[in-house]
Amino acid sequence: KPQLQRKKKLEVHTKILEALMAVIKARDLPTFFEAEDAAMSGNANKPQLLELVSSNSAGSIADQLRLLAVYSLSPSAADGSATELEEALRATHAESPQPVKAELERGIEGIKHMRQIQSFQTPVVPNDAPVPGSGGGAGKGREMLSGFLANARSQATGLLAAAADKVGLTKTDDNYVTRVVNNLCEFKPGSEDETFLYLDPKVKGDGSGAAPGQGAKGRVPFREVLVFMIGGGSYMEYQKIQSTFVDSGQQVTYGCTELMTAEAFLKQLGKLGS
Repeated sequence: KPQLQRKKKLEVHTKILEALMAVIKARDLPTFFEAEDAAMSGNANKPQLLELVSSNSAGSIADQLRLLAVYSLSPSAADGSATELEEALRATHAESPQPVKAELERGIEGIKHMRQIQSFQTPVVPNDAPVPGSGGGAGKGREMLSGFLANARSQATGLLAAAADKVGLTKTDDNYVTRVVNNLCEFKPGSEDETFLYLDPKVKGDGSGAAPGQGAKGRVPFREVLVFMIGGGSYMEYQKIQSTFVDSGQQVTYGCTELMTAEAFLKQLGKLGS
């Protein structure tokens, strides 16, 4: 009987994975991922981007808007070329139903709002460039779904596992939140550990909230960490933090004002920009 129950669970999980793979292939998400990854690295393939936003069959309108948003905020768009992609996307859906056009315009307004915010901040740097205050370059780890796929490979069919590898589900980049948490926990010099507010009633200071010196008495490694985002959080941040600190011996809890999907985030930006 236990074996029968395990078999039923395996079948359920396999069917879920098969359904996910079908959606991933139908929306051509691996191609969008590679295009977005190249754009954020400053190596955008402009013809490929135009092809993706000019197609009615590649991805959903949410995928195309996400691609436009990523490119707009990337170093590749420093020359203002994002406007060309924006016009190409509008032309692609010129004959689409009104609800689709409305969703498109909301998304574009949201992207414009992000550009406006970015214009008041430090420009986005490539993933492989050093991030000020991070104590090193952006990480290259792509293990967000590695644990999930490890189980999938052991349970699903060889064909399904091979398909999972093919679409690149094991790929994910390090992110800013993970790097900051790691720097603070490790007391890394030249990082956010020297600039973030530090409050500890057990450690004497000057009352400014500045972190004590690296060798200050009383500073011990953190074992329990609470990461809270004031504002919208994301599943990727949560998963990345969990996978990064799983073997660290630290208990890391992630929280946020609101946990949002990418589509919900774009909708909120659209409301702010309109």
